[in-house]
Amino acid sequence: MRKYETRDEAHCRCFRAGPEEAAQPGKPGAGARRIMREGPRTIRWRDHEFHFETFKARDAECDPVWAVSWHGEFIGTMPRAPEETTKEFELRCVGWLADLIH
Repeated sequence: MRKYETRDEAHCRCFRAGPEEAAQPGKPGAGARRIMREGPRTIRWRDHEFHFETFKARDAECDPVWAVSWHGEFIGTMPRAPEETTKEFELRCVGWLADLIH
């Protein structure tokens, strides 16, 4: 058994996780749903901050998406979901990040 891991192994280990790490949204019928307010969001996952900002294409037919960045670098887009609570958004973000990394 090796005593030390390589930098690449440490980097991969840092991002190994699934959506189960995020707090699960409340149970249906547990109370009034509070829809998330507009504006940029920062999601902290695996000790890293990922920034999500609304991006609307010039083409009016395209639905708006979340432009996602990490350390100021664009890493992808995530579809927007209408009438989503903050908890639902956070859970979806973690799942999206986990899918992207794996």
